[in-house]
Amino acid sequence: MTKVRTAPTYAWSTTAFVAGVDAQAVGQTVTRICRTEGLCPPGRLVDEARPDDSPLHPAFEWDDGLAGEAYRREQARRLIRCVRVKTEDAVESAPVFVRIRVIDEEGASSGYKPLASLTVEEYTQVEEEAADALRALRRRHASLQRFRHVWQAIDQLPL
Repeated sequence: MTKVRTAPTYAWSTTAFVAGVDAQAVGQTVTRICRTEGLCPPGRLVDEARPDDSPLHPAFEWDDGLAGEAYRREQARRLIRCVRVKTEDAVESAPVFVRIRVIDEEGASSGYKPLASLTVEEYTQVEEEAADALRALRRRHASLQRFRHVWQAIDQLPL
């Protein structure tokens, strides 16, 4: 018997505060953009939210006196990073979408893709960026003795 694959149910991370916008709408929109365009740059999500009737519209500050386009792209990044998959039991703690960089004949770009849809090369890139972040965290906070066991564990990793 084959298991029928259903679309994921999305929820906000427990630390997210996003008023007036449904995580399901964000997750489905990012997934749709990824399917058609390969990845979802934050500016593309802003474009999706621009129409007044978009379910994502309330998540963004549209008053250019308060926020410009760069700020809205940052708001889009925050929205994407806060989406989680909701299971029958709980909301998973791991992000659904991860940031990747793409370098092709048109140049370099970055955006978000579902973790489950990454190629081997993209997954390796995400792992390398995580290793870099761990090393940077280790260097920045090496003098904090409270975390010495964490630093020792990081030192043992094949980074």
